Order: sequence, then C-alpha cells, then structure tokens
Amino acid sequence: MSDLAVACGGVVTTTTTRARTKRPHCDPNLQDGIVIGERRPGEFSPVDTLSIVRLPLVASAVVTVAYLAVYLILSIVYHRRWDSPIRAALGRRLGTRVGWRHHAQWADPFSNEVSGGYHGWGAGPDSSLGRQLAVNLAHLAVLVVIGVGPIALYLLVAFTGVIHPVVLWLAVFAFLPIFALFWAGRYRWDRD
Repeated sequence: MSDLAVACGGVVTTTTTRARTKRPHCDPNLQDGIVIGERRPGEFSPVDTLSIVRLPLVASAVVTVAYLAVYLILSIVYHRRWDSPIRAALGRRLGTRVGWRHHAQWADPFSNEVSGGYHGWGAGPDSSLGRQLAVNLAHLAVLVVIGVGPIALYLLVAFTGVIHPVVLWLAVFAFLPIFALFWAGRYRWDRD
C-alpha cells in the first residue's frame, strides 16, 4: 500500500485532469469506499422518522378550530373552577389571603405615557413585600403555563410545517381575543 493510501485510510481515488492523465489523490468525501452522508443499504437513519407531512388546508382548519375550542374551554374552566382553589392553596401556604385585585396604572419612566391598570392576583394588604412578590410570581407562572403554554405549543407544532400557513395566520388572530379576554388582565370576571 502506498503512503498516499495509508494517509487516506486505504481509500485512494484517481481523477482525470485536462491532459487526460490520472493522478491519485485522497478524496475527503470517501470513507471506506462510501461517500460520507450516504447510507449503506439497510442502515437506519433518524431522519427517516422525522418526515413532516403538511396537513391540507381543510384538515389544518379542522385541527385548529378544535384546538381553539379546547383552549377556550380550558380558559373558562380555569377561571370558573381552578382559580379559587389554586389561590386558596397558595394563600394557606404563604399565610395570607390571595385574591383578585386591580393593580393601578403607573407612569412609564421613558415616556409621557401611563400604563393601563390590570386585574391580577394580589396578597392581603398586611402582607410583606416578599409574600406579595411570591403571589405575583405565582400568578405569572399560572399565566405562562395555562394561558400562554397552549398557544406556544400550537405555534411550535405549526412552525414545524404541519399546519397550513394560511390557517396558522388565522389561528394567531383567533388566539389573541381569547388571550386578551381571559389572561391579559383587562377583563374582570366575577371573582372574589
């Protein structure tokens, strides 16, 4: 075996130059006689299991409408059934009352604008700053997990290419009013 063959791992190819003479060289794409990136017959590739199929327009619309209905039902059920027990459990854990309250508007330090107030969880008036912070962080966690989480999951699946792009755009605009109504804190349910 020549020195070139030893340096190339035993694989030496020849090429034809302009003068039609063959010159041996080491091809970096060859490894054991197979081009790197090609599979041998019968060899498994994880890419085979990741083949993404885009749903047709009508199927994408049906899946999206069903998902939006589930998100709307989840939002209603949360506010009617889960919100009070979660707040009560948090209040027992922190040793303070946790309820809904209106957070006043505040001035933006970088402009002359004033932010709008919003409804959110609040600790009792005699609570320490640490307890108030814990209540605000718990409310933020609920908002992210139950309010934003389903939207993020839908977008994650949609951006893989499964959902038709037209339906994706319409779904984004359909998610906005549900999120604004139930999660953005502007609308107040009959809450304690």
